[in-house]
Amino acid sequence: MKSINIDFVADKRWHWVWVAAALCAVCLAGAVGVYWQKTNRALQDIESRTTITQQQITQLNARRVVVADPRQASAEQAVQLLQQDLNKVFASAENLKETGVRLRGLTLDGAAGVLRLEFELDAMPTASIVTAALNGGYESRPWQLESVTGAGSGGGQIGFASAQMVRGLWFVEISKL
Repeated sequence: MKSINIDFVADKRWHWVWVAAALCAVCLAGAVGVYWQKTNRALQDIESRTTITQQQITQLNARRVVVADPRQASAEQAVQLLQQDLNKVFASAENLKETGVRLRGLTLDGAAGVLRLEFELDAMPTASIVTAALNGGYESRPWQLESVTGAGSGGGQIGFASAQMVRGLWFVEISKL
């Protein structure tokens, strides 16, 4: 048998192909790095602009004077009035069965939470009877007599009780009922 001696020689062409591929990979990685750096700088710039804008908006809002819409305030007052329980108030006025007493007016001030009743009375002493009747069933006596006025209805007969019309005004804080 004959022996064969084979010498393997490295092919120089493949060496240049691998060098070119490595060079392309390095260039591609460098391009990606530069693009990432530009994008990161742009993102930081946008974030700083956003922060500055938010601070400016906050400063402008702090200086702004808010003008209340009168329609909104009126609507809120109406909602507040509608949420109040006025059954006790009206029951006191409706259940008053005194002779010579007539309801002349009812005024509800929702903002202050006060109700006023104006009665026409036949005589001055009836005012204490009306006050007692309105406070009937309450320990705290929420109804208060605000005023009693008398006006002469017959000309020149001011001194006579029969010719005099007496008006009494009672008030109550709705929260006390």
